[in-house]
Amino acid sequence: MNDNLSELPILLCCIWAGAVLGVIYDALRLVRISGRKLAVIAADILFGGCFFALVSAVLLYADSGRVRIHYFIAVFLAMLVWINYPGRLIRTALSWIRGKLREKHGNEGKTRCR
Repeated sequence: MNDNLSELPILLCCIWAGAVLGVIYDALRLVRISGRKLAVIAADILFGGCFFALVSAVLLYADSGRVRIHYFIAVFLAMLVWINYPGRLIRTALSWIRGKLREKHGNEGKTRCR
């Protein structure tokens, strides 16, 4: 009989992997914003490779490579939580900082006529 508490460390590893994948997705979002089709395709392929490699490594390390659907659900839920909460907060802060830098550098070098 499989003890349910023995699944907890594996689920925590999957949640960690999902959070890391959320960070990778946010980092690659900068490439996606550029709008260049080839760069977007390369970023998607890179993210797919990172996803496959990280999830495979976590499952191999945590549960001897056994694949169960609730592990993937935990990864996807952790990714969604990251992208919607801390990721959104970080994107908002970076947008605010970028706006402040544009204001600062946008006014330099311009002379006002009175």
